[in-house]
Amino acid sequence: MGVGGSLAMGTTTGGVLGGVAGLLAGLGALTIPGLGPIVAAGPLAAALTGAVGGGLVGGLVDMGIPQERSQFYEGKVREGKILAVVDAESDKVDSAARSMRDFGASDVETH
Repeated sequence: MGVGGSLAMGTTTGGVLGGVAGLLAGLGALTIPGLGPIVAAGPLAAALTGAVGGGLVGGLVDMGIPQERSQFYEGKVREGKILAVVDAESDKVDSAARSMRDFGASDVETH
């Protein structure tokens, strides 16, 4: 599945994480100037790296996250929280979201 204008049919799970950064240490960490740490891997990392120029909100909206939620996530990142974006097959989305919650993630949503 490619990350272009949007991600197809609810296959992205995003969460603002508190104390689970260690769990995600195997993923690539990006630091967006003025915002802070973002955790992503593969094509998602490339898409969010492109968000440096256009802002995090624009990058998230381009991936299919609604504008209002994108602004919410940007605000949380500015507060020092970590944003994790997971691209999963549709049959794995619920499991990924549940795992994130089990390890302390807050504001876990699927889009």
